[in-house]
Amino acid sequence: MVPTGDPYGDTKIEAERVVRRQAAAEELDLTIIRPTVIYGPGDRLFLPKIVENLRSGRVRIIGSGRNTVDLVHVADVAAFVVMVITDDRAIGRTYNLNNPDNPDWATLLGLVAEALDVETPHRRLPYPVALGIAGAMEVTARLTGRAPRLTRYGVRVVGRQYHYPVTAAQELGFVPSVTLRDGMRHCVEAL
Repeated sequence: MVPTGDPYGDTKIEAERVVRRQAAAEELDLTIIRPTVIYGPGDRLFLPKIVENLRSGRVRIIGSGRNTVDLVHVADVAAFVVMVITDDRAIGRTYNLNNPDNPDWATLLGLVAEALDVETPHRRLPYPVALGIAGAMEVTARLTGRAPRLTRYGVRVVGRQYHYPVTAAQELGFVPSVTLRDGMRHCVEAL
């Protein structure tokens, strides 16, 4: 994998390289699982931040809102881990893990807004503007000690289109059991 310039992603790439080298040196069996954003019970960051922002009425759709959501439910991740550790075909393989049936971000925000019984956001914020605002919020957060409402990482997650093919995971038998609609509804009910 090639570094992206994003510190979060680049540290994950480097960690994967370190683990691969160590496994090769010690002749260890290795399987790498690359889940996208994990949500579900216990999530204290992703969905709670969306809920907070939707309830405030200040949510803007970043960019077009038509890029797909890269989420996977924690139950599906756990089921896949069990699958990997019980199937020798997984040894030495790398698996992206995402729900390939996820909708776009505008639809996701609509689902969560519906579950909260708040207005669905329609106003948009251009991606470069959102990135600049998030950077300013991060600087302010460092000065005040309060968490920023928006981060550059968050803007990248929702404002850019990524592609995580799950073909290898599907070949092993991965079929997501939790739809985004059901997963979000259960999570919102638990908040």
